[in-house]
Amino acid sequence: MRVQFKKKFVWLIAVLFCASTLINSNKESYCGVEQVGVNTINNDFSFYFISPENNSIYDENITLSYYLSELSASLTFYLNDSVISDIQNNTILPLTRRGKYNLTGVASFNNTEITETAIFSFYPIVNADFSYNAILLNYWLTHTSASNYPTPCYKHDDPVLLQFKINELNDTFTLNASYEALVGPSYTTYDLGPTNITWIDTNTFSILINPLSENFTVHRVRLDINSTLPNGSNTILFYFYRAINPPTVVPDPYANFVGGTHSGQIMGYFEVWRSISNLTSISVYLDGEEILSYEENNIGDFTGLLAISIDTTKYSNGVHTLEIIVTDFFNLTSLNIYSLTFNNVIIPTNGTPTDTSFSISYLLSIVMLTVVAIVLKRKRTS
Repeated sequence: MRVQFKKKFVWLIAVLFCASTLINSNKESYCGVEQVGVNTINNDFSFYFISPENNSIYDENITLSYYLSELSASLTFYLNDSVISDIQNNTILPLTRRGKYNLTGVASFNNTEITETAIFSFYPIVNADFSYNAILLNYWLTHTSASNYPTPCYKHDDPVLLQFKINELNDTFTLNASYEALVGPSYTTYDLGPTNITWIDTNTFSILINPLSENFTVHRVRLDINSTLPNGSNTILFYFYRAINPPTVVPDPYANFVGGTHSGQIMGYFEVWRSISNLTSISVYLDGEEILSYEENNIGDFTGLLAISIDTTKYSNGVHTLEIIVTDFFNLTSLNIYSLTFNNVIIPTNGTPTDTSFSISYLLSIVMLTVVAIVLKRKRTS
């Protein structure tokens, strides 16, 4: 009986010891043995990940989501052993490259610390971020297959320096880069040699493109990337423009302003088309005298339709020269010269219109007849 009682007493002591261990331990255990992979709960203080899930594979942005029973608890997150700063619950994890990640969260409250870990894989499609040295961006010309918008613009003789950052380390992918220019309806490929491509680090490189001897407006860099990791094949097209053509001025085809004969107050319209950059100035001259201008301070008021008003009565009859000069951001200038004919009509006191050009010719005729008459009279006298 004493032995049996002694055994029961020892068993009771062991049970009480295990219970005490469960209450005071920072991690769930069974008689001092740590339970792996179980969310830790201690004195109603708990913390665990909802997302990302352990041993999961993702192909798009991953949201960090967790449960924390005590809002006043301190939290620290580590991504591949580096501290993540300024990250909140239900926000996107700052993942910059493809591959495997180890996310660890440490929650502390009242001298109790809980550690949660999730190991996951992040495999979006292989891609590249880019930067460039262009000083002007084009917001109105786009391409249906363009990888970048807006489109960088360069002068025709500027070197183009582009930088690409692949979302993967270069020990798992191969890269083929080419440079193409739009020639007619299709693209012509030009070589990019070792002097054009420079690797900056394990996933960042730059491409230097010198001006071509030919003048083409639309250019692009083509990157063909192939990786050994999932979603590892992609073609990236980066477009840029070179300023080749100046702005264009077109007279209103339905008006007879250019080439017609005018009198009185007249109005002419011209369409002004920019090339790849913004317009910076428009100047209109009649016989060398400026009659209209849009400069840097008011060029934003220009709507694309140039309206020119002229009072022909202030000018002599005959042919006059109209000049329209348009300049863009890259200092490409369009000079357009037109001829205008003025033939003003004089209204005499009796109200009958008189063509001034007829009056002048009539007067000249009288003068010539008078001269002839005088000459004939002198001959007769002699």
